[in-house]
Amino acid sequence: MEKQPDSIWDRSAVGTFYVYYGTYFLGLQHRYAEAAQYIDKGISYLNPYYIASIKADLDIESAYVFSAEVSYLLGDYNKAVVQAKKAAEYAGRYHNSLTMA
Repeated sequence: MEKQPDSIWDRSAVGTFYVYYGTYFLGLQHRYAEAAQYIDKGISYLNPYYIASIKADLDIESAYVFSAEVSYLLGDYNKAVVQAKKAAEYAGRYHNSLTMA
């Protein structure tokens, strides 16, 4: 089992890396299945520390949006809807109007 970082800032950095790697590196190569795995893994690192992560460059709402987009491209429409709803829920709760739109 992979040891997860203890520090909130380390977890945020690792989570941000996985989301961006999945979205931009793998996604732009149309490797959507791999991209989805990396984005979901990144979300798992960001989720427990949401309040602190909203101060980071990548917020969890955007991570869920990326996950929804990749799931849609993979044809997993149910997961895409679930992830989009989670993005909207976080965005609404914390007044992130850009992601909410």
